[in-house]
Amino acid sequence: MKKYLLSVFIAIVLIFTLIGCSKDVTDKPTVSTKPQQEKSEPIVNEKNQIATDSTNKIELDETVEKYYNYFRNNQQIVALLDQNGLTDDKLAAFAIMSFDDYDYEKGNTKEEYDVVTEKYFGRKIKNFNNGMSEIIPGTNMVRATGWSFDSGVYMILKSYKEEPSGIKNVEFYTFNISDSVFFDLPQKSDAEIKNDLLSGNYSVYGNPFIVEMKFEEKTDENGNFYLKYLDVKAVDDIVDKIIPYSPKF
Repeated sequence: MKKYLLSVFIAIVLIFTLIGCSKDVTDKPTVSTKPQQEKSEPIVNEKNQIATDSTNKIELDETVEKYYNYFRNNQQIVALLDQNGLTDDKLAAFAIMSFDDYDYEKGNTKEEYDVVTEKYFGRKIKNFNNGMSEIIPGTNMVRATGWSFDSGVYMILKSYKEEPSGIKNVEFYTFNISDSVFFDLPQKSDAEIKNDLLSGNYSVYGNPFIVEMKFEEKTDENGNFYLKYLDVKAVDDIVDKIIPYSPKF
């Protein structure tokens, strides 16, 4: 009798166990074996601009446009674009290109050069007889040695960091486009060129190189914005790819 009851008890336990297991299986939601598309998360770069990994584009903001326009309107930056730092010859060329009343025949005074270089670089030229300027023989006046830049500079922000002191450490994708390039291109407006470069469609203009700058943002006595350069240096070879911006114009 005891063996019979024990057998019945075991049978009942097995029945309930099988029912419970069956319920567990049927109540669980089914999982598809089809690969699920991974949700694209926004990518945030150093400037907290949002991009998508599908387009790899970031929105044009005020900082990018501010610097782009500044350098288009201040083309004397072309005199600084090599790997040798801020030498006297480059400061002299920068000053000559900044003069409203440059005079090759009579020259300009050293003091006129000083006004420009102290404003933009915080120092004076030590040696005026250099590769880009010379003292006119028999005078105390300074002029260019005979050179020109037959190109246009276009600078697109690559990275931007600000120190607590306010000094900016900035990298730019830099296009120094020869004037001859435009002879073979359909005529384009400044806005169209800007749109091409900022959106990454720059193959017809050549490849950019990287320029590293350290500067302070200033305002002159007339309320005009300008940059005071602490260091400017080309730091990389030509690059063949940049992160394009999406212009809002």
